[in-house]
Amino acid sequence: GLRQRLATQGRAVLRNFAAVLGETWPLERIARLPMPVLTIAGSESPAVTRRLVERIVDCASNVTAAQVFGAGHMAPVTHAATVNCLIERHVRRAELAAGLRTSSAAA
Repeated sequence: GLRQRLATQGRAVLRNFAAVLGETWPLERIARLPMPVLTIAGSESPAVTRRLVERIVDCASNVTAAQVFGAGHMAPVTHAATVNCLIERHVRRAELAAGLRTSSAAA
């Protein structure tokens, strides 16, 4: 039942963490990204997360940095409306900059 589901989810979470922590991506590659970059950090996120976001902001050539005040690491869950709004705005701006029309822009 519930215990088995939690155990299964726990293993999946551990696999995801292992994959993320094993990933290496030199900052120079971020600087060469051709598309606009959006970073979102919670003001209460762990220091290591905030530092990582700062490094990305420092080296990306076309970056928008957003901070969700009062949010922690799980801002997409705890502050979903704010995070979704930031992502939607970023996508609209990127599409406009690329000369693309979004369905909402066409309406």
